[in-house]
Amino acid sequence: MNALVSITQQEGQQVVDARELHSYLEVETRFADWIRRRIREYGFVEGVDFTSFLKIEKRETGGTTRKEYALTLTCAKELSMVEGNKKGKAARLYFIECERRAKAGDLLRRVEQLEAMVRLLTEKPLHPAAIQPAPEFDPARYQASPARQRLRRDERTGRYWVENLEL
Repeated sequence: MNALVSITQQEGQQVVDARELHSYLEVETRFADWIRRRIREYGFVEGVDFTSFLKIEKRETGGTTRKEYALTLTCAKELSMVEGNKKGKAARLYFIECERRAKAGDLLRRVEQLEAMVRLLTEKPLHPAAIQPAPEFDPARYQASPARQRLRRDERTGRYWVENLEL
């Protein structure tokens, strides 16, 4: 599968650079205007659908600070879909395939972990003498203590606490 837009890992989640997506989709609107409008129009939430951060870009004479956006695959997929062009559809299908492969990879890792656990358990069976019988249930050990409790409220702070009363 050829990478249309690079996907990276950020805090355990797959993300897409919004500026790169904007470029791939060949959007004619300026990036800053486009991303702000899309976030507002579709109600994307920072920390859920995307993260933003400032990046210092050096130039020959000084530098500038740009606001960058890392989009989740779901957010990038939706932005691609609403763009309404062939590149948008191609990007949406690409992100769906990336999600499918990531889920398949997670499932494969889980299966491998389970197989390793089964191998460990079957290769070294427990010796019968090492298995201890469970103690019988003794209801007398689990009966409620004779202490009673009362809910109290601090008039000054308004907080509640439990007070134990001895009998």
